[in-house]
Amino acid sequence: MKIKLFKTFFVMKTMRIYLIKTKAGKYLLTAEYPQSPGSSPKAESLLKTFSKATEITVVYPPELSESEAREIFRELILTQTNKHRRWLLIDGALLPFSIPLTLIPGPNLVLFYLAWRTYSHYQSQKGGRNALNGLPLQFVPAGN
Repeated sequence: MKIKLFKTFFVMKTMRIYLIKTKAGKYLLTAEYPQSPGSSPKAESLLKTFSKATEITVVYPPELSESEAREIFRELILTQTNKHRRWLLIDGALLPFSIPLTLIPGPNLVLFYLAWRTYSHYQSQKGGRNALNGLPLQFVPAGN
């Protein structure tokens, strides 16, 4: 009962994502509509939340068609997922080299940092894969 309650509490139902065009003409994803068009949350934290969502609603600008919005969303998620996969491998490969530092008295901050970054990249990659493959996506034009 406790485990089921714990899982139910931390699983989001529907996540609303905004596809926003920046001043430079590029698109970005954000969980909240920003006050200024240049501001956005880190892509890593957004990807992590995808692993907890059961459905994603993407609100896209009205000048785009739904197929264009789908392609831009897929491209943005794929780019971020590949970046986190690369850093997962790099940080994971460096992790064993920090183990000898445990012989030095004091906390092994390098080991803790690399372990935290490896786990964080894993969570981001998992969320990105979930958004691309496992979650139902709903695309809604802005203003509806």
